[in-house]
Amino acid sequence: MEPIENTVLVVEDHRIYQELIRAILADGGYNTTIVESLAEAKNLSGLPFAAITLDLNLTDSRGFQALMELRPLFSDTPIVVVTGAISEWDVFELIRRGADSCILKPFKNGDILLHVERAIDMRDEMGRYIQFGRMARALRVKLS
Repeated sequence: MEPIENTVLVVEDHRIYQELIRAILADGGYNTTIVESLAEAKNLSGLPFAAITLDLNLTDSRGFQALMELRPLFSDTPIVVVTGAISEWDVFELIRRGADSCILKPFKNGDILLHVERAIDMRDEMGRYIQFGRMARALRVKLS
């Protein structure tokens, strides 16, 4: 399923950050769908968003729980974690557990767009490598 044209799912329960992220992404040419809870995000799991920004401290989840529950539901969608003060070890763990990137609050406006675009580009590039690998295997099978 093709990604929803330039739409980023913003999972954030603080209105100020919702509006700030929405405005920054809009300036970069992205549409946004904003939800305030993990449950609302999970209800959208059938939709192919271009990317997700995810706050780790939501009204219905804390810590790595949101990432751990969303990653399997959005396996091909880049997830950029946007969260408050965490340690370097936590950032490492987030990446290890499936986040594509991590931004700490408060953030510079340009950081959101940069991290989202980089995560999308990396997923697109990975998809091309996977597709190339499948084509190469199919060609080997035909030639043998």
